[in-house]
Amino acid sequence: MSRKTATLTKFAQMCGISRQTLCRRYSEWLQKLEDHNSSLRNEDLRNRAEQHLYSLIESHTCETLQDFTKVIGTNVKTFKKRCPDIVQNIMQHNRDLGLRNSLNLAPKEVRIAHIYKRWNEVCEHGKDITLTKFAELCSVNPDTIRILCPELLSQFRKSGELAHRRINAALALAFAEIEKNNEVKTVKDFAIMAGISEGTLPDGYRQWVARLYKHNSTTREAKLQAAWTRMQYAGVVWSLAKFAEEAEIGFETFRKNYLDWINRIKAEATKRDREIVQRLDQILEEAHQEQAFLIPSEAAKKAGIEYYTLKNHYPNILKRILEYNEMTFKPRIEDRWREVIASGKCPTLVEFAQSCGLQHYAILQRYFPEVVEQWHVLKGKKGGN
Repeated sequence: MSRKTATLTKFAQMCGISRQTLCRRYSEWLQKLEDHNSSLRNEDLRNRAEQHLYSLIESHTCETLQDFTKVIGTNVKTFKKRCPDIVQNIMQHNRDLGLRNSLNLAPKEVRIAHIYKRWNEVCEHGKDITLTKFAELCSVNPDTIRILCPELLSQFRKSGELAHRRINAALALAFAEIEKNNEVKTVKDFAIMAGISEGTLPDGYRQWVARLYKHNSTTREAKLQAAWTRMQYAGVVWSLAKFAEEAEIGFETFRKNYLDWINRIKAEATKRDREIVQRLDQILEEAHQEQAFLIPSEAAKKAGIEYYTLKNHYPNILKRILEYNEMTFKPRIEDRWREVIASGKCPTLVEFAQSCGLQHYAILQRYFPEVVEQWHVLKGKKGGN
């Protein structure tokens, strides 16, 4: 009487018994309850369907049957079973408004005229469209167009062609940016710049991957050559790590993929090493001939290297320089010092260094400290007297 639905449990409670008792002793009431609930649900469904259909008619809009059933809270199968008359009304309403596929039941001449009307609209707006999209625009099945207007098929863009064009355009723009900046990019970086997934490139755009690899190779070779030119201009030979850094290439990449450049650098290092040794030998020989004191830092400078390079990479030559200075000037300094002692006079360190053939008295302090100490003792005595 209240026109409400009830579950078995609720109905049993209303009767003052348990659900188990209801099901076991009063089974005939189970069907009555189900019939009552079903009748109310059908009535409610019909009311909601009629109300929603009325709102569609009033607003002059339409929905597919699937969308319609979602709105009223059911599914197509149940709705067709419970409200077949309303289903027919919905289909007729959709046909009246030209919803997709509704023209499939219209006469052939009407469908062809409608298709060409839509085609003319597409042409006027210069649209690039697929068969599927055009069929949706015409509210017919694609097969209808294939059968009724086969002459139009060659005009449609293939499925995915627009997306393909857009991706190609994005890749072209990204590649132009890479070329402009003279950059080396990985496939992943290239894909990110183009706004696509990394897997898309090798799968459908291998030509772009090949172009990227070729660009990277050319760019890296140019950077390597530029680094080589700078290195030669500086008159040095860089370490492999320094050379890779100057060429803007990761050291591991350089080590694994550029063996020819590595061998070239090593050969250059060997050649330069040989040239430096020859220059140092020549400098030492000239010092021998001129009987001049050879300061190691000055010898390194004349050879075009730093002192620490002479010390760390040419220790044997440094030793020879020090031995030459020791053997050539120590006896001379000792003889001159004995003359000073015998004269009873105390020259200045500058005067004493010059009398020994040394360019600067600092050489005495650096390489012959014992003589300088003796000079201080002598000067102290002279000053005391």
